Amino acid sequence: MSSFVTPPYSPITNRFVDGSSIAPSISPISHASSFSSTDSRQDRWSHVFDLAFKSVVHITTNVHVNFDTHTGGQTTATGFVVDAENGIILSNRYVMTCAPATHRVRFENTESVRLMPWYYDPVFDFAFFKYNPKDLQTATPEAIRLVPDKAIEGLEIRVISCDAGQPISVSTGTIADTRKRPACAHCCFDYHEFNTFYCVAAAGTSGGSSGAPVLDIEGDAVALNVGGISKTQQSLFLPLHRIFKTLDTLRQGSMPMRGTLQAMFQFEPNEFLVKAGLPLKDIYIMYPAFATNKGMLRVDSIVPDSPVAGKLMVGDFVVAINSQPVLDF
Repeated sequence: MSSFVTPPYSPITNRFVDGSSIAPSISPISHASSFSSTDSRQDRWSHVFDLAFKSVVHITTNVHVNFDTHTGGQTTATGFVVDAENGIILSNRYVMTCAPATHRVRFENTESVRLMPWYYDPVFDFAFFKYNPKDLQTATPEAIRLVPDKAIEGLEIRVISCDAGQPISVSTGTIADTRKRPACAHCCFDYHEFNTFYCVAAAGTSGGSSGAPVLDIEGDAVALNVGGISKTQQSLFLPLHRIFKTLDTLRQGSMPMRGTLQAMFQFEPNEFLVKAGLPLKDIYIMYPAFATNKGMLRVDSIVPDSPVAGKLMVGDFVVAINSQPVLDF
């Protein structure tokens, strides 16, 4: 079973493009406190939709020349406003591209303005665009709040996107797993994420939905839509922990740190640990948290002369750092 990035949608060819062809306060969209116990779930979701439709945007990217792993042409994808006051939009990294390109954003009322790249993450599949809020004449987007810790198994979610280039669409699902290991075939542009988990839900998202927010019933974003698993309804969502921290760092005028250890890790399940001969009972006694962790991090590769070269070796299992158990990425 392979994985794929939900490719952008090309309105010219009517086909999906698979890669070959400081901080000001955020005005949150979460209004859970405004509901009484008598409000129905449908009413609550309707309220979320009304607010989210103003903030989920349609991004058009025109790549002018073939560059790196990107092919020239026009594609469309999704993004959403995370800071209305400063005009900051979150989407996927490959939506921004590293190629010479221009971007425009269309809001729910069809008003369109120019987008400028602001931050392109070198490791994880997310990027921030900026637009000038003063350029908007009638659109009144509200910031969607990022709440990483709400992404738990069993959470009912809605993915609001511009699926297949449509003005708006809503996909439903339930988060079934928050610790899906990354697959090497996740990205169709010859690079992929590492040192992270994915959330998984049978939301059935497809091309054009990349960069869409994964919302809970309170209107908070709990994850970012990045892709799916081939020949299934399974959608892959990137957790927001690093995205939230990156946005806060950028607002402070600093550059987020990436690759400081210069090593890649894989999360191996307990079955793999048993076959590797690890003394799990002794580890559970020393670090009880591992008894329910279902696995452990293994060193997959190390950059020569990196900070951990000589301290870690490929194949090592990371149990603890400074006597603190390392449970995940």
